[in-house]
Amino acid sequence: SNLVERIFTNQAQRIEVYFNQAFESELLSSDLFSIQPSLTIDTVLVDRTNPNHVSLILASPILENSTLTIAEHNQCNGDIVNKQTIPFNLSREASAQQLQITEIMFDAPSNCSEYIEVMNFSNQYIFLNNLLLGHLSETKNIQVNITDDNYMAAPNSTIVLVQDIASFKNCYSYCANTLLIEVKDWESLSDKEGSIWLRNGQNQVVDSIFYDEEYHSPLLSNTDGVALEKIDSAQSGLLATVWASIGEDRSYAAPGCQNLFESSSQKENSFYLSNPYFGNGANPRVGIQY
Repeated sequence: SNLVERIFTNQAQRIEVYFNQAFESELLSSDLFSIQPSLTIDTVLVDRTNPNHVSLILASPILENSTLTIAEHNQCNGDIVNKQTIPFNLSREASAQQLQITEIMFDAPSNCSEYIEVMNFSNQYIFLNNLLLGHLSETKNIQVNITDDNYMAAPNSTIVLVQDIASFKNCYSYCANTLLIEVKDWESLSDKEGSIWLRNGQNQVVDSIFYDEEYHSPLLSNTDGVALEKIDSAQSGLLATVWASIGEDRSYAAPGCQNLFESSSQKENSFYLSNPYFGNGANPRVGIQY
């Protein structure tokens, strides 16, 4: 059935709607779509080069906290498509720290995709089609567009940038509502250490991190296929102390899933013991919550 995969809004009077299959033009009607708070849809256009894509041209600019509803309808083959309601706002360009790199698989298992998890910590919809991904290591200094397609990140949502989407899905479990984007020009990450950054279309740094295989827990005899996750979103990803290995209980990788965040307020109400067998090489400790 015609289910909406995503919508995109970076123009004040236009909404791009992407379905999971070609939209049947026989069903095309402005009555099929409605927007609240009430906005008039002047024109509905099907992209002839990509019939999965429909454009809605509006009579007036998008309002804050809007919803797009696609009414229940019958397809030409008789299948019933249930009503869908999708919240949205006009998307904006990312600014510093609105997006943060929160997990990285830089030494992936054999035949598995590397990946970088990014979270939108803001209350804004952020468009991603001008976002740049950079990587610096001993042998590489590159920066590429993460996508040429129309994607936006909803507030408090998670995006996972992947080297290869087929092997990613084959190798890892990921949480529902995760936006997966295959980066076409992905260059393999150093499996030792490196810097990674995100820049917006104005070439301003949105976030940057440094990773090192030494950040892994010394309890692990083998760190191949173990991801690092950021455990303190209030701190810079350039600090060694904000990174920790993902454990066996989460299959050593948790793309798109909630990190085990440790906030400043939690630290104030916790008792900490320092021990070289806990934490990582740069941050040896264990926290006991009471």
